[in-house]
Amino acid sequence: MKDFQVRCEVSAEVKPSEDPSTIERTLRLLAYPDVDSKTKISDNRVHLTFSGVAALKKIRDQAAARRVRAVLRRLLVSNYAEGKVTLMLNRQALTKGIIAYIESESESPLGPVYLEIFTDNLQALIAYLTGEKSFQR
Repeated sequence: MKDFQVRCEVSAEVKPSEDPSTIERTLRLLAYPDVDSKTKISDNRVHLTFSGVAALKKIRDQAAARRVRAVLRRLLVSNYAEGKVTLMLNRQALTKGIIAYIESESESPLGPVYLEIFTDNLQALIAYLTGEKSFQR
């Protein structure tokens, strides 16, 4: 497998009744604690940026443990455009450290967490996250 570059940007809306630092802690649960991130808090959104393949390890580990690799593979392929994959995650599940993929904003009562994965090699990304050697688009 060819080496590949990856950057993850995670964001969520901050509702008027929510504390931005709580949202930031939730978004950090997407990666293991030893992964560095940069945080930006704007008026009504919290953004985190993770760089490097290490940022994806928790996603890979949970996909295998929860047996959702096929779902993740399908979402990666169907949501890839112009060097970027955009996924939505259930925010309530993420508060407990569970990475649950959703296909509609209505599936997350608190509003979704948006995960954008920027990569120069979709096939390598899929192979890393799902353990599959190749895929059909």
